[in-house]
Amino acid sequence: MKEKLERRFLAKLEKVNHISENQHYIGYSKLYNRKIFIKVFNDENKFILENEILKDESFLYITSDYINKILVLSFREYKNLVSSDMENDVLIKISKVISNFHKKKYIDKGKYKETSLKKILEYNLTRLVKREEFDLLSRIYYEFFKLLYDLEREYKDSLVTIHGDFCLRNIKVYNENIVLIDFERAKYASYYLDFIKFFYNDLDNNKEKKDIFLKEYYQESNKMKISRNLEYCLIFISSMGILNYTMRIEDREFEKLGLTMLTDVKNFLQI
Repeated sequence: MKEKLERRFLAKLEKVNHISENQHYIGYSKLYNRKIFIKVFNDENKFILENEILKDESFLYITSDYINKILVLSFREYKNLVSSDMENDVLIKISKVISNFHKKKYIDKGKYKETSLKKILEYNLTRLVKREEFDLLSRIYYEFFKLLYDLEREYKDSLVTIHGDFCLRNIKVYNENIVLIDFERAKYASYYLDFIKFFYNDLDNNKEKKDIFLKEYYQESNKMKISRNLEYCLIFISSMGILNYTMRIEDREFEKLGLTMLTDVKNFLQI
């Protein structure tokens, strides 16, 4: 793959090695007279979603190949953020950035959308039949199933296009502005689903920091605050997503995060 890309884009490329189902390359391209970033997708839908979100970013987007699921962007030197950077002013800026993203309608109606909470819960549960935690997962599912009538209506009121992998790994600083990267997991879902990994992993579930972030988000977005029942139902969905991912890609720390979420949901439901 690397050699083919080098010939096609007249570039000397280096493969970026990190845990992913995709392939990433960077290098200088004589074809475009700039340093480029190439992402070769494993999944067609993820390619289409990220391409849809980035195609109007004229200073970043270069080209794409639908047949081979290749996205070519201008390379950017981003500055990373870490948990120790999460002071109040930074949290407020991040909250504004994700609020603005949620206001955009990247996903057309009928595409990549599942608005039934019941179906989302069922789909995630059926993917985990081989997990040793399946009995606990099933019991938790049944508890939320009993609440579905109210949860379904509340869930539909909270739907937006979410980033899908909103965390410090994908929140960067570029030209002194906070920006988002990596949109392949974007989908139509509850806005709160975007916050769960960020709260758990990057804010260590710190209540004060979460409250500062959410206060700014609700002011910026005009969204209604969700109930505790829906909050923990979404944490359950997030935990199942992590447990499914770590069945395919070995990542023990990430799996541990999913299991921590699952324990919190179990404790909330008192089962």
